[in-house]
Amino acid sequence: QGGGDGQQAFGIVGPAAAAAQHAQVSAVAVNPNDANEVWTVNRDQGTVAVVDVVAGQLVDEITVGQKPRSLAFTPDGSKVFVANQRGNVPFDRNFVSPFLGTEKRGTVSVIDTQTKAVTELFPVGTEPYGVAVAPNGKFFALSGFRSATIKFYDANSLTELLTHQYPFDLAFIPNGMTLADVDANRDGVGDLEGPRGFVIRSDSQRLYVTHHRSPYVSVLDLTL
Repeated sequence: QGGGDGQQAFGIVGPAAAAAQHAQVSAVAVNPNDANEVWTVNRDQGTVAVVDVVAGQLVDEITVGQKPRSLAFTPDGSKVFVANQRGNVPFDRNFVSPFLGTEKRGTVSVIDTQTKAVTELFPVGTEPYGVAVAPNGKFFALSGFRSATIKFYDANSLTELLTHQYPFDLAFIPNGMTLADVDANRDGVGDLEGPRGFVIRSDSQRLYVTHHRSPYVSVLDLTL
């Protein structure tokens, strides 16, 4: 700052608080508390691998659900959420084999990063794909590939807060909408079918969502 008599007086300014970063769906993530520790899903093994990237070694492998597709740390690094696309349904079980009636066709595993153990496992609907924790740490979002939903859960209590349902099925168009609303470019594919990857903006109030075969990105404004 300026001083008197043409002189300059300088104060010591500490580092500014780091701005929150966006949060996105990913199959691999770095531990916020250990930059040398990388976690990744093993889709075909039903596990999450923990890798020491300095030593180049697998240090742990944690059993989760069937076909884990993505994972996300809480901002404080204490927990990891894993989206298990097939829940507890083995790869060889289907309508022909048949189903047993006890299947959970989509789950989320919660891992304690200190003990590297699954502390919670709960159903979240059919075929979840992407999971990301909001930058503010208060909630996590989950894309439902088969159900065309984005679900929001409290990051601490794990209770479901709300579900956003996309109009995606051309055979069942919601009341008040037309085919042009569900398939604007008339390519025979629902514009908002199969939500997969998404980004939660740094202020935790907007999501940008990609869709499987659709050429569109949808934008969700969020207030929780």
